[in-house]
Amino acid sequence: MYLKRDSIEGATHAVTETLVSICSKYMKAYCFPSQETIRRLVKERHGIEICLRTLNYILRWLEDHKFIKRTRRHRAGPNGKILFSTTMYELKKKIFIRLNSIKKWIDRVTLPLRVQVRAQYKSRRKNEIYSEASAECGNPVEFPLEGGASRVTSETLPGLR
Repeated sequence: MYLKRDSIEGATHAVTETLVSICSKYMKAYCFPSQETIRRLVKERHGIEICLRTLNYILRWLEDHKFIKRTRRHRAGPNGKILFSTTMYELKKKIFIRLNSIKKWIDRVTLPLRVQVRAQYKSRRKNEIYSEASAECGNPVEFPLEGGASRVTSETLPGLR
């Protein structure tokens, strides 16, 4: 598997987002899901099925590039043997910076598309609300669909005081 230097994309991005979402669910900067849980969540949320070896390569790459810190957790068993538990994944500042830069890029690229749709929806919805309010008061008031905000006063809507 070839990964570019400091590049988070594809399955690596899916694993990174999964770890961040698990941490944010509990409002902590660390989490300790099992590798099977990580694989299951990546498949459910991103539609990417990865094998255990690939997951370990990705986790190793994230650790080597200082995105996460892994800590093995273990304890003593009843007969003195070591019982291993799930690994703790601590998120580093670098991972938040990288994901935030990706989010900013996506927002910048899609902003022109979203602003027009959002503005049309808001103006139509505002006009529907004003029309309903004026109809309830018995004084029909028409508001323009496009243009500046219309001023609603007690003269235009007698029910307002």
